[in-house]
Amino acid sequence: MKKLLVIIQDRLSDLVKKGEITPLYYNPGNYFDEIHLIMTNDDYINPDNIKITVGDAKLYIYNIPVTIFNPFSVMKMQKKGIKIAQRVKPDIIRCYGPFINSFLGYHIKKYINKPLLVSLHINNDLSIRKLSLKRFKLIKWLFAVFHKYIIEKPVMKNADLLVPVYTSILPYIYSLNKKANARVLYNIIDIKSIKRKGDYSLHKPMRFLYTGRLIKYKNPLNIIKALENIEYDYVFDIYGDGPIKNELHKYIEKRQLSDKIKLKGFIKNSDILSKLCEYDIFLIHSLYHEISKTVLEAMAAGLPIILNNLKDGFITEYNKNVVLKVENAPESYRKAILFLIENKEERERLGHNAYNYYYDFLNANKMEHEWLEIFNKYIK
Repeated sequence: MKKLLVIIQDRLSDLVKKGEITPLYYNPGNYFDEIHLIMTNDDYINPDNIKITVGDAKLYIYNIPVTIFNPFSVMKMQKKGIKIAQRVKPDIIRCYGPFINSFLGYHIKKYINKPLLVSLHINNDLSIRKLSLKRFKLIKWLFAVFHKYIIEKPVMKNADLLVPVYTSILPYIYSLNKKANARVLYNIIDIKSIKRKGDYSLHKPMRFLYTGRLIKYKNPLNIIKALENIEYDYVFDIYGDGPIKNELHKYIEKRQLSDKIKLKGFIKNSDILSKLCEYDIFLIHSLYHEISKTVLEAMAAGLPIILNNLKDGFITEYNKNVVLKVENAPESYRKAILFLIENKEERERLGHNAYNYYYDFLNANKMEHEWLEIFNKYIK
């Protein structure tokens, strides 16, 4: 009977509402017989709504709400978490992100002496601390620095394995632990729901797509501004929700673009995956140093992708043969969109290269196989 203790800080009910539930996400390869899931919040989730994330395993859910600024709350969290772990007797502890949930995992590891595996989805130095300074958010930056050395560092120092989901996270890991045991494994996506694009002829009207959270650092406004000055007939579907949605809606209405640019809101992930191949170009914008799941999904579908460069770094995996990179400005996006509209061979080249790159290096089956190797190594 193989048991996995998973500790997260996500509010799973929000992910369910957004349709962002990936099959076997917490149980790659259906390896474990029991998944014990601790959430460091008070979120209620119906187990049936996330059953697909654990496959055939029995799922047990626990809530341990915590207030990070309150040391008594943190100590209470540790005590409850250790008690659960001692009763469950997991073979492995797995956490997502170097946050308070992984801090709990680190303390549980000390008491039950089981391997701690931590997946890292962002470079906290670049995506939190540096962006806070850029936006002159001093208090947020000070908290992030405190968090780095009080919460993140013990996790980095004591985890048996750190698993970044792209290579640009590695410098951040080694800044906290030069001897860290780290292994890059890309996000697992639902490739079974994705159909490959076969025909690169343009639709009439042309179909452009954006999927992702509508937040400040992923604002597609420059893409919208670029499309304002394109005379071709097109439809731009924007799937996702977030705090800047109303701002985007107002801009689209003001510029009388609502017949072409559609804010579609949330859609079940599997539903949008099956539709990817029906679009002509995938357009994305992000100030994060990341490879988002939405880009991986577009690659797996063989879509030509246009995305912005980062001024203060680059994503190794985004080479010129796989995606078309542009400056983060409307005119740069406009020129790139026109270039792909007018060059079918280039659309095909980028689409085929993205597809092949995904399946050669990043694909979910390969990542799942490597996770099974890791589990076998750490289960004694």
